[in-house]
Amino acid sequence: MARKQIESGIQRDIVQFIRTVIPGSVVMAIPNGSQRTSTGRPANAVPGFLPGAPDLVIALPGGSVLWMEVKSPVGRVSENQIYVHGL
Repeated sequence: MARKQIESGIQRDIVQFIRTVIPGSVVMAIPNGSQRTSTGRPANAVPGFLPGAPDLVIALPGGSVLWMEVKSPVGRVSENQIYVHGL
């Protein structure tokens, strides 16, 4: 199974878990993992696209917001992710 498929399954399980154990939370996916054009630009790039943005945004009851990067056991963080996650 490809790494992206594994990460997709892990992400699905995380979303389900958070929605189950934290009632009132809002979990949103950031679709940055898209196919690339021949120039390396994401095929679905839109204004506001940010390479390296975390996979999930989690808004908790009370107003706290969490950002989560999902990786498979063999996944690794890209240079863009290291930069963005350090902001």
